[in-house]
Amino acid sequence: MIRAVIISMALLIWAEIALSQDVQFSQPYNTPLFLNPAFAGHTGGNRISTVYRNQWPGIEHNYQAMGAGADFHLGGVNGGLGITFVRDIAGTHRLSNTLAAFQYSQHIKLSKKSHLAVGVQAGYGQRSFDDSNLFFSDQVINQTSTSYEVQNLFPVTHFGDVSAGVLYYRGDSWLGVSLHHINQPNQSLLGAEDRLPAKFSVHGGWVLPFHQLYAKPGNRMVRFLFNYKSQGNWDQLDLGGMYTIWGINLGVWYRGIPLKPYQPGYQNNESIVMLFGYELPQGLGFAYSYDLTISRLAGHSGGAHEISAYYEFNQRPKRPRKRIVPCAKF
Repeated sequence: MIRAVIISMALLIWAEIALSQDVQFSQPYNTPLFLNPAFAGHTGGNRISTVYRNQWPGIEHNYQAMGAGADFHLGGVNGGLGITFVRDIAGTHRLSNTLAAFQYSQHIKLSKKSHLAVGVQAGYGQRSFDDSNLFFSDQVINQTSTSYEVQNLFPVTHFGDVSAGVLYYRGDSWLGVSLHHINQPNQSLLGAEDRLPAKFSVHGGWVLPFHQLYAKPGNRMVRFLFNYKSQGNWDQLDLGGMYTIWGINLGVWYRGIPLKPYQPGYQNNESIVMLFGYELPQGLGFAYSYDLTISRLAGHSGGAHEISAYYEFNQRPKRPRKRIVPCAKF
């Protein structure tokens, strides 16, 4: 009984927050275009990637998300072009949010070692749910198979979406700022007005090499990383690091803001994220992460599993590689 009450209360809070919150991936740098459109072309070559997230598998009708993207370096104009697709599904009635978007970034040389990238994004969004098994109060009262309440209910809604971002980077560090849903599109399924709140993100990191900054497989480095996100009444901080050796990436994140509770009695301590990844010399890599729940759902949610893979090709020669964004790949 106590377990059911705890899960129900946590789900109510999570559902209220999720109404105005984009999906968040535990491997943000394996979904770089979703993080910031200025990352388009950031590897100095071409890259395709995919990710799948299964959140709270211990709870029935849990939350799932998937994404795929590709970006290409435009050497002639020192820019980047990208395309990304993200979809999430949750609940008995499979409430889903889908976004397909194009990105363009322009990379500007500020000095011999520092660069600035400016990115814009234009996309098409869709929100929908499965209305095949809905049951309304007037059907019970009138003992009918149809309902008048469904007349103002739309199973699918469509909207345009605009985002932008900037990214500063040099040999050993990077700092980005992005603003998604600038136009705050209407995503209502009731024919009313339900604006999707703009999402603000600040993200960055610093690389500490053991021997040299960009190492051949075998040399070691540590990356310190952060990603702050704010959307509507919700905000959160991811803070962590990653150790790399012989193409193996080992990392850990803390997710939450302990000094700023969701509401009285509910601390913003969501999870500890543990990551493992491997990069092959041929440009192929994969990663797995597990979110260990440390909120009141600990022991009941099943955490969250996330897997991703990427392939980089037609990369620049090794010598200019120091001029690309030195962010983590996991």
